[in-house]
Amino acid sequence: MMLSKEPLLTDNSISLLNELRTTLGKLEVALSAIADSIVWTDAQGKIQWCNEAFARLVGRRHIEVLGSQLVDLLVLEEDRASHQTHPAQLLQSPETDTVGCYRLRQGDRKFILEISRTRVWAESHNATFIFVIRDVTENKRSEAELRKALSNLEKSHGVLKNAQWQIEQAKKLELIGRLAVSVAHSIKNPLASLRMGIDYFAGGTGAEDPEGTFILTSMKDALERVNAVIGELLDFSNSQAVTMRPEDINSIIEHSLLLVQHDLKRSGIKVERIFKEIPPVPLDRNKIAHVLVNLVVNAIQSMPKGGTLTLRTGLEKLETLGGRVGHRDFDFFKPGETVAVAEIEDTGVGIPEEVLGKVFEPFFTTKRALGGTGLGLSIAASILELHRATIEIRNREGGGARATLRFQI
Repeated sequence: MMLSKEPLLTDNSISLLNELRTTLGKLEVALSAIADSIVWTDAQGKIQWCNEAFARLVGRRHIEVLGSQLVDLLVLEEDRASHQTHPAQLLQSPETDTVGCYRLRQGDRKFILEISRTRVWAESHNATFIFVIRDVTENKRSEAELRKALSNLEKSHGVLKNAQWQIEQAKKLELIGRLAVSVAHSIKNPLASLRMGIDYFAGGTGAEDPEGTFILTSMKDALERVNAVIGELLDFSNSQAVTMRPEDINSIIEHSLLLVQHDLKRSGIKVERIFKEIPPVPLDRNKIAHVLVNLVVNAIQSMPKGGTLTLRTGLEKLETLGGRVGHRDFDFFKPGETVAVAEIEDTGVGIPEEVLGKVFEPFFTTKRALGGTGLGLSIAASILELHRATIEIRNREGGGARATLRFQI
């Protein structure tokens, strides 16, 4: 009986086998030394091999990892900014390679992992998969800190631009103010002489010269109007600088009403107050009182037969762009910002629509016959400009007009 002999390995085959084992050993050592976690699974997600980094990541011994399901060992939280399913559950997706960010929680620690998956075709056309898992927690944290720093830098730049803009506006207003004072003082003395001359001739003109009396009266009225314009110019020159302090805008409105209470009673105007509690507003008390008095006087003049004056305050969240609301450096307010609002509303005759857009132009007025100079609203707008506040005047649907002031808080 002849015994079968098993094939013997030649010396060359043994040498090649040992060389292969050495190479594979070195390869495994190299892969285990990589900081990123590497996992090799079959088509069902069962782990065939992993490096030491992955075993440390999941807190298991290397021998416990092999044969386990990747989805069971690597328990991930949903990341709404990327995939919402575990990468091991995407093995049947048509993409050969996929990359996504996921969150991993281990006790009190949270990690952000970048997981890439590559399909590898083995023998017999069986698909296997290699996962490379990288801890990008510090990178994401650094990115967030960088974005925050850039945002703060942008805000600082915006504040600087706003401050520069305010300085430029103040310089312009200061120049205009100096010009106004110079012109006003140059005119006041000749006006005084003309007034004395008119009074002198008026004293010698009797009933026998009604035409002369009419002419002198007209000249006197014209001088009064010029004098009023000069007074407004001086007020304008005094409005070029503001002293900002936190103030209660409700109390400023009450103070402004006291200054015009005689005119309100004489005109038979009812005053309604709808005040809400709002935080202190940084403003110049005297300058804003000047603005409010001007607006209330305009409202009184629009109700010669009486009516209702409503003063309303409160807070408003700015939702729409426009009217100095935007993201530009020169915008006063940002979308979503909450501002303090003061409204002066009357039931008078309103403002003709064709001139509504001109009410803030210097020397424009619809009340020339009543002695209006056309500088009141222009001065008010200039004062509010220095406060980085806004004024808006519109007609009411039920008649009358409404002035809306908005302040930063």
